[in-house]
Amino acid sequence: MGEQRVLYNWVDIGQDEAGRQYVQDANDGKQIIPTIVLFKDGSILVEPSNAELASKLGINPQASQSFYNLIVIGGGSAGLTAAMYAAREGIETLIIERSGVGGQAGVTERIDNYPGFPQGIQGA
Repeated sequence: MGEQRVLYNWVDIGQDEAGRQYVQDANDGKQIIPTIVLFKDGSILVEPSNAELASKLGINPQASQSFYNLIVIGGGSAGLTAAMYAAREGIETLIIERSGVGGQAGVTERIDNYPGFPQGIQGA
């Protein structure tokens, strides 16, 4: 969830009695983890697949077009830079990334010397 920049609270039910009790109450007395409580609508997901969780969070992993001039594999700093310069030239570009776009750079506090941002930029 952190890679997708989704705010969350992690509760270790081995250390938090109230959290353990909540999980058991939500699962008919069973201690099933992960149990994910989605606060916007109050729903609960128990052992969801990545696709189920993405769908519930409104993250659409499907490409919006059927054809692209350029597909960049990897959304880290190099991939984002390549995609950015291609898009500036009007090239229809798709980035494929297995986790969060931006990779490690996406969750860092500050990036210096990033193309197009001479003063630096926040990772997010």
